[in-house]
Amino acid sequence: MDKDQETAIGVPEVTTKSARERFIEYVKEAGGSKKVAARLGVSRSYIDMVRAGQRRPGMNAAAAIEEIFGIRMQDWVEPGTKAGRSRSGTRGA
Repeated sequence: MDKDQETAIGVPEVTTKSARERFIEYVKEAGGSKKVAARLGVSRSYIDMVRAGQRRPGMNAAAAIEEIFGIRMQDWVEPGTKAGRSRSGTRGA
C-alpha cells in the first residue's frame, strides 16, 4: 500500500496493484528510467529490467525505492511472481 494514498477520512486506501505496477507508474511520473536510475544509484537498464518483470530489486535498491516512492520492500516478494532468479540460479520460483 502506498504511504501517501488515503481516503477522505484519513484511512489508508487499499490497492490491488503489484509493486511492479506501482513502480512503473512512479517511474513514468518521475520522468523516466534514466532519472529514477540516477536517484537510486543504479543503471537505466536495471530500472528497465525491474519494470519489465525480468528481475526484482536487490536489497539496496528496494530500500531506496521504499524511501523514495513508498513501495515497501516486502511488497516485491509476492506469491506467484516469477521475476528474478532463485538462489540455485534457475529462473522462477
